Amino acid sequence: MKQYLLSIFLFSLTFIILHQAKSFSPDSLRTNETTTLPDYTMDAIVVTAERIENKLANTTSSSSLLLANDIQQIPTNKFSDIFNAVPGFLIFKKDGMGRDAIISTRGFFGGGEAEYILVYKNGVRINDLETGLVDWNTISPDEINKIEIVRGPTSALYGDIAAGGIVNIVTNLHSDATSEANVSFGSFGNKNFGIQTTGALQNNPFHVYFRNAQSDGFRKNNEYQGTTFGAEWNTPLSEHSKLMWSFSNRFTKYQDAGPLTQDEMDNDRKSASAYFLSDGRDEQRLNGSVTYANEISSALDMKANIYFQNRTAEIVRTIPFAYTLPLVMFLPPDTKQRNVTSSVFGGDVSAIVKQEIGTMQNTIIAGGEIERGALQSKYFDFHRTNRTTGTELKNGKGKRTHFGLYLHDELSLSSAIKMNAGFRFDNFSDEYDVLSQTSTNNAFSPKVGMNYLYANILEHEISTYAGNIYVNVSRAFKMPTLDQLYDERPYPNPFGSSSVTISNLNLKPQYGWNYEIGLYQRGRIVENVLYGELQTSVYQQQMKDEIDYDAAKFQYGNISQTKHFGVENGLKLHWFPNVMTFANYTFTSVTFDGGANSGKQLRSIPKHTASTGMTYKHASNIAGTLTWNYFGKRSIDDANTISLAASTELNVRLSYTQKIYRIVLDVSNIFNAEYSDLAFQLPADQTTVFYPHAPREIRLGIETSFDTPWFSF
Repeated sequence: MKQYLLSIFLFSLTFIILHQAKSFSPDSLRTNETTTLPDYTMDAIVVTAERIENKLANTTSSSSLLLANDIQQIPTNKFSDIFNAVPGFLIFKKDGMGRDAIISTRGFFGGGEAEYILVYKNGVRINDLETGLVDWNTISPDEINKIEIVRGPTSALYGDIAAGGIVNIVTNLHSDATSEANVSFGSFGNKNFGIQTTGALQNNPFHVYFRNAQSDGFRKNNEYQGTTFGAEWNTPLSEHSKLMWSFSNRFTKYQDAGPLTQDEMDNDRKSASAYFLSDGRDEQRLNGSVTYANEISSALDMKANIYFQNRTAEIVRTIPFAYTLPLVMFLPPDTKQRNVTSSVFGGDVSAIVKQEIGTMQNTIIAGGEIERGALQSKYFDFHRTNRTTGTELKNGKGKRTHFGLYLHDELSLSSAIKMNAGFRFDNFSDEYDVLSQTSTNNAFSPKVGMNYLYANILEHEISTYAGNIYVNVSRAFKMPTLDQLYDERPYPNPFGSSSVTISNLNLKPQYGWNYEIGLYQRGRIVENVLYGELQTSVYQQQMKDEIDYDAAKFQYGNISQTKHFGVENGLKLHWFPNVMTFANYTFTSVTFDGGANSGKQLRSIPKHTASTGMTYKHASNIAGTLTWNYFGKRSIDDANTISLAASTELNVRLSYTQKIYRIVLDVSNIFNAEYSDLAFQLPADQTTVFYPHAPREIRLGIETSFDTPWFSF
């Protein structure tokens, strides 16, 4: 209750302060005859939140936008760390460095087994078929043009997986002739190399890229190597229509050092348990898409897209049950090799119709999607002593067919009031041959929302202060993954000769209603000196039939109902002309609603997280960014009896830029703080095991850029 009141107080305080302020904003500044004003990030155009173009501040969801200049200042070369720059996201680093990150938002935590965030690259989904997981290393920060982020359920527009939010990554595709190369070296054998080039071939913009990243990891059996290459290009068909093509191929080898006990941590945080010395994965991802866009008239736009994904992976994974005697003798850690092949082929079509109704502007978007996914999964015995593959144990094939239809109507009643309403219908048909099982599920996801521009102070026809308030009510759902339904991995059964599985054929989709209110404010605080923007959102979401691991039955089940309540605050200040600061605070209360642990916080989710930072750009082309991240205390069991302590981390980036090159120095975890991102209890003896965070990490890199492509035609 105290945390609830604290959150309401902070929300009210930021509202009052900014309501009394005189102005807010971002990075570049414009000047009129009397004053200097910034270009507000909140006034930038985004598409993801409503599937149509809107100013960010005019949306009816909690949204954020990160531009290339923002990302360039973040002290990291790993995509997952970018989420520290916005409110509402939690980053768990299983490898301690961010190469194997778990991203969570609004209290939804898949634990690396499932995903609650839908991720798009240039409008094409990149989540895996069988789990919904995302390889966050697929995209390098230096390739990004912008990232559009929506927190909260977006099932009414995007369907499955999007119970927690959606991320749309837009890469550098433009006709300007540029070539870039970067190379960096750092702690723990980190080596990165990348090249990319953009330009136009007969007025056809293209983007070609290649990159390779390697790391020894800071622990034993923690090596990583990832190689990605691909291309994107546009083909104009007419003045108002074009084709957009994309292709990428990625190879990854990753060793998993596994968790450590407290004794092992005390002895050597950089070690790996002997049980996990063979764990890791070797995989390839191939993605491609073709998109057709046509602006038929000023009142009608159409878009169609077809895409494919193919993934092959060889995964060795050890599951520990107990570490203490005598239980470990009866239930030793179990190691299996899994060979996975998955393929997805899909398409979607949408139309946007704009019309005037008297003095009102009405926009309707309607569309449909269809997708067919196929999965082949094989399990083998694996011998840890000599690291060899043994007998084939299971061999099954699964399929998921999905189609969705959506309709969304946005009505601008005036320049200050906008309302929208819409719904989506989804149908899923699943089958798995070995188990002779089929299932069909439907989901109906409505949403209504409103945005009101409650203040807009003008000077010489330019806004110096503006504030928007929005509300929305929506229904979210999350389908059980194919692995949660059908995964055949056999686990040893100490009470019988037959093995058991943790998948559950009878799982139902989880669903819930979300209620949300939020503010977008931007304006001038001190003329020609200080500008800023603030966003605040308060939400409550109640989920039913939530899918979780049921320890009593040793399988997944629809075992819980949960209440999600939270407050998300993000503040950005621009101190003219050289300094930018930001501060984010997130309060997350996600509790069981019923049962023995009713009212208890879900494991692994901290109630309080925060991040702040400052960037300074000097006229001599020297720049520096200092960031501080706070990760609050979180429980590691459902009864909230054991907790991980809160942790903090300080990071810095220094850079020097000349016309064709830039030198970058990053230092992560400056004070060498020792903490763990993640911990859990083993099911048989309740031993607590930890994933330690990396010690201080230093990286030095150089980037070059030329106003010409690497190659020409």
